[in-house]
Amino acid sequence: SVSDGKVLALSSDGQMIYLGGDFLDSLMFSKTLKIKTRLTDVNPYIARLNYSGEVTRLDKVDADNGTINSIECGANGGVYITGSFSEYATLGKFQLNGLEEDIYIAKLDNKGNYEWAFTGDSKTNEDDLGQDIAVDSSGNVYVLGDFNKSVKFGSEVITCSAQSLFILKLNNDGKKVWLTKAGEPDAFFDYDPDAKYVDFNAKLFVGTVVKRPLVDHTVSLKDSLGNVISSTTTDDYGDFAFKNIHAKHKYDVAVENAESIPIGESVFIASQTGTIIKELIRNKNNQFEYEMLEPDMNEIVLMEEDDSDVELERFLKDGDKEVTVVQNIYYPPGSWAIPDENRADLMELVKMLKRVPTLKLEISAYTDALGDDQMNMELSQKRADALVKFFIQKRIPKSQISGTGLGETKILNRCVNGIEDCSQKEHRLNRRTEFTFTR
Repeated sequence: SVSDGKVLALSSDGQMIYLGGDFLDSLMFSKTLKIKTRLTDVNPYIARLNYSGEVTRLDKVDADNGTINSIECGANGGVYITGSFSEYATLGKFQLNGLEEDIYIAKLDNKGNYEWAFTGDSKTNEDDLGQDIAVDSSGNVYVLGDFNKSVKFGSEVITCSAQSLFILKLNNDGKKVWLTKAGEPDAFFDYDPDAKYVDFNAKLFVGTVVKRPLVDHTVSLKDSLGNVISSTTTDDYGDFAFKNIHAKHKYDVAVENAESIPIGESVFIASQTGTIIKELIRNKNNQFEYEMLEPDMNEIVLMEEDDSDVELERFLKDGDKEVTVVQNIYYPPGSWAIPDENRADLMELVKMLKRVPTLKLEISAYTDALGDDQMNMELSQKRADALVKFFIQKRIPKSQISGTGLGETKILNRCVNGIEDCSQKEHRLNRRTEFTFTR
């Protein structure tokens, strides 16, 4: 029998010591604390000692050819571990399956019961493992590890051409908050220090006349050579995102598992606020692909950016008769009090009216389709009146400004009455205020 001690952690109150390591065949700390393994390879263990050095608990981590690389104690009394295993691991009621060396991450309570445990979903026979784990005062968990080719946590897949590291943040329930990677760039990655990199946030719809979110579908981003750069999965609203991609490169967005989409139904890519950009084409391999050129990317990215200042300056220089800019004023539900966070933007409009006293301003306030139609109409009018009052208080003549509430009479996306699967981002597009300046 061979045994090793590898990692050590103290409980937050300093009263307990947790020791982790691995053993072969059997491990004994005293006559009453002994564990054996049915596995032929090494098996991890966790021992708990009190402040006096007495071992009060000894548990094996039932992981084939496993290692325990890090152990940490949380303020809530939880114990967190990460390491690796081969083929399978049984952590309490959680059965983990793998291929070669795969990652495990787990949380135990102070009695040794597993609260959650999972592995990175790797589809390759490459070595992936958890190296270190840390917990903050709020119970969020941070895991550092290595992976080869690809690894998946939650709905997000990260890929690489050579061994790379990942950093994973989980909440206290073991759900992914974010995932990032670092390592040698892929062979097809063209790094340009002067390039603009953007986050591509989009949505997929499926249907013909009535469009519904395409949920729980894998979406891949491919470069011009067909290499998969990144993959992710659409959420309950069809939303997905690819972070930090080159704004001037050409990409293909591919919808996987297209065979589950009935022949005759179309797939559309849209902004996350629900504005349709383009229909995806089903190719000869029964896959939906979208060739995303720079103008298409800019169209989606610019939808999320506030360019009202640019539009107003262009209006003044070009001599146009009219311009409309949109601002999202995030009123509390049922309220028409102007939030403090929007006052700075409104003051820019005040400055423009004072700079060019001949300008006229018409305010149009809209709501989403949630709630009663008439109540929304009345609420939007109160919001328009509140904005007019704001400008008058800033010494803008009453004759220079007007305001109208239009309720839900001009919905910009699919989220009309009766549609129940719209996200808050889609509803937010309709909860807008339009400012129309005329000469």
